Amino acid sequence: METLARSDLFFLITGTAVIVLSLALLALIIYVTHLVRELKDIVRIVKRETELISDDIAELRDRVAVEGVKISSFWLFIRKLWGIRSSRRGRRTKGEGEK
Repeated sequence: METLARSDLFFLITGTAVIVLSLALLALIIYVTHLVRELKDIVRIVKRETELISDDIAELRDRVAVEGVKISSFWLFIRKLWGIRSSRRGRRTKGEGEK
C-alpha cells in the first residue's frame, strides 16, 4: 500500500511540474512572438527611411553633377532632410502653442 501512495504522490508532483513548465513555455513563446512582431515593424521603418535617404543622396549627386559643388545645394539638401524628419514628428503650426 505504501508503494501505491508513493507512486500517486510522484505522479501528482510530476503532473504539476509538467503543467507549470508548459504554462511558462507558453508565456515565453507569446512574449517572443510579440517581440518578433515589434522587430519586424522596426525593420520596416528603417528600410523605408533608408530608401528615402538614398533617394535624397541620389538627388544631391545629380545636383552636384549639374551645378557643381555649391554650399547652397548642400544646405538645401540638409534643410530638406531636416524638414522630412521634423514633419513626421508632427510639427505644430505657429499659433497652436501660443495663447
